[in-house]
Amino acid sequence: MPEKTEWVELPGGAYIPAPDLVWRHAPPGCKTLLDVGGGSGTVGESQWIKYGIETITVIDVWEGYRDKPWIRRLDARFALKQFGEDAFDVVQCCDMIEHVPKEVGRQLLEDFKQLARRFVVFTTPTGYTEQDPEKHPDEPWSNNPHQKHVCGWLPDEFLAAGYDVYMNGRNERGTYAGAYTHAMFTKE
Repeated sequence: MPEKTEWVELPGGAYIPAPDLVWRHAPPGCKTLLDVGGGSGTVGESQWIKYGIETITVIDVWEGYRDKPWIRRLDARFALKQFGEDAFDVVQCCDMIEHVPKEVGRQLLEDFKQLARRFVVFTTPTGYTEQDPEKHPDEPWSNNPHQKHVCGWLPDEFLAAGYDVYMNGRNERGTYAGAYTHAMFTKE
């Protein structure tokens, strides 16, 4: 089991998950990717296509993305049942786990290990950060009720589930304020 958390410096800040960091740790030859909670799918595509991913499947629960032909409307809790074990080389879950209850997130940490043939990636703000569409009606994401943050995740929670953890962002006075977590699991 991983025993430490590594802090890394990434250009451009921490908000967009860092594919260069992730790809340094991904096994070579990955060709298929499931982007869980991928919204319109454009972030996943722009991040991974240059690394040799040939097929990207995007799932998202919000009906607002149904007009995009490449998006499958599917609750992440049912992804393992829908696709089966070892269905994708990579399962990516960026900026989504903080939007589901903690017990659902813990189950996703385990399910995605089965769903992926080779590699699982979670990215999330570190700890709880408030985001509520009702409190921020002028934000571009405010029309999506699933955008509310309902929990926060700390590095130790990913470590306990067997993931390696890499952090970036600010580490203000020994806290995780402004930090970002990249949790990765590689199948042996």
